[in-house]
Amino acid sequence: MTQRNFLLYLMFAVVLTCSCGNEDSDEPVPYPPTPPVETGRTVLVYQVANRNGLSNNSVADINEMRHAAKAGDIGRDGRLVVYNHRNNTVPMLLEIKPDGVDTLKTYDTSVSSASSTRMQEVLADINIYAPARQYGLILWGHGSGWLQDGREDLATADRSFGGDNGQWMNVSTLARVLSQGPAMSFLYFDCCYMASIEVAYELGTTVPLIAASAMEIAAEGMPYQHTVKHFFSDSESFLTDAAAATFDYYNEWRRTGSRPECSPSTFSSRYCTMSVYDTSGLGELAQATRRIYGQSATPYPAGMTPTAYGRGEHALNYFDFRQYVRDLCLDNAGNERYPGAAADLADFDDALAHTVLYKADMGYVFGTTRSIPSHCGLTTYILANPSDNSTKNYNTLTWYADIASALL
Repeated sequence: MTQRNFLLYLMFAVVLTCSCGNEDSDEPVPYPPTPPVETGRTVLVYQVANRNGLSNNSVADINEMRHAAKAGDIGRDGRLVVYNHRNNTVPMLLEIKPDGVDTLKTYDTSVSSASSTRMQEVLADINIYAPARQYGLILWGHGSGWLQDGREDLATADRSFGGDNGQWMNVSTLARVLSQGPAMSFLYFDCCYMASIEVAYELGTTVPLIAASAMEIAAEGMPYQHTVKHFFSDSESFLTDAAAATFDYYNEWRRTGSRPECSPSTFSSRYCTMSVYDTSGLGELAQATRRIYGQSATPYPAGMTPTAYGRGEHALNYFDFRQYVRDLCLDNAGNERYPGAAADLADFDDALAHTVLYKADMGYVFGTTRSIPSHCGLTTYILANPSDNSTKNYNTLTWYADIASALL
């Protein structure tokens, strides 16, 4: 049985039995005997699905990608590559093609998929197996935004991307990995809570365009059968188009009440937010924010009721960025909290408009009946008290050092 046929058999077996109990060999697949031809764009989907509740979802999304590839959505000058690590399998580097799936390489399990070591290895491998003039990256798994654990690598709590059998990657570690790998033309977070100013600022020098969600997203994640074509489009708005396709999918799901290709079949409060931002605008936005933070008499002014995007353990971690800045500048009656605050807010709004290219929301926080009165496309953490700077190691972030520390 060829590797391609074996993989197809494995995937169909997983879908039919709703389990991932097959074991693969730990023997690595050798490098290709002949160098692959360079293409226009290679998109890597980095799936962390090992013992984190998302294993079957990773297979479902690969099947969605196969559907898109069969429809011709990758085009003639693109390559769609998936790093997949799910339950009871060795990690695999796969290529999704119109006629099926090829296994490019297998990896051992001695290194966590949430580690910088493994991600660096995979990023280096796409240069070998799928060289291109341009690369894009989709990070697939669990996300918790800016949360840090203070370690250089392999966080032991929900910080900040991955969730590989209980292991995570800090966003500061992610920034380092991306700065050392092949240049990415975009980064799409197919995971929760990553549309924060703290994450954007940490990654701002590593990638020009980022798409993310301000709050939780459903385990079904991105509908790849609708978005793959945008990742290989020549349109300048390709990433905005992909984010909008994701939002429209969930919005239509809500409108009709069910989506046959999703599981479960009912919408059940799967509210969606999506945003896209241009990181070249972050410098201007940071300067405007620091000016306001430095003028504020308190980081938590009287009468402020911030819009929270988290729930449960994340209820106090993510708040609407623009609403918070507005409340630092103006009171509830619209009066300036300090001289010149209105002009500072206008400068902030200009910078925000240059940074956030797209934003959309359904008006409610995921999994709740709590409304969203404000959604600017980015969230932030609020330092209610000086001691809050050490909460979840917030003070290890570049945003804190450069900007938020001005509040204290």
